[in-house]
Amino acid sequence: MKNLMLVRLMGVAWVSMILMLTAGCAALLPKPPVQPTFYSLDHAAPNVPAKGPDPRGVASPGESAPTLVINPPRAAAGFDSQRIIYTRESHRLEYFAHNEWIDTPARMLA
Repeated sequence: MKNLMLVRLMGVAWVSMILMLTAGCAALLPKPPVQPTFYSLDHAAPNVPAKGPDPRGVASPGESAPTLVINPPRAAAGFDSQRIIYTRESHRLEYFAHNEWIDTPARMLA
């Protein structure tokens, strides 16, 4: 009778030890990578219906108007990137780990 209880106790001990080892090894598995969050610089233009010719000389939809050509802006070195930059010290640029722009800020403002 004592041998049977000892065998059962050893069996329970082995099962407990195996469960603890597998749980401990599961903690060593690599975590899935964090997906970055993307941000955009844009605006929503209000949808205003046209009410005849504009007294300021602005063309209404469907009319042709003069075109102004603007060169795309250029960003300073270090800022022409999709990575979002922040500074804690004036001489050092740091980047957010999991946040990015959808395009470079200079191109989004153009």
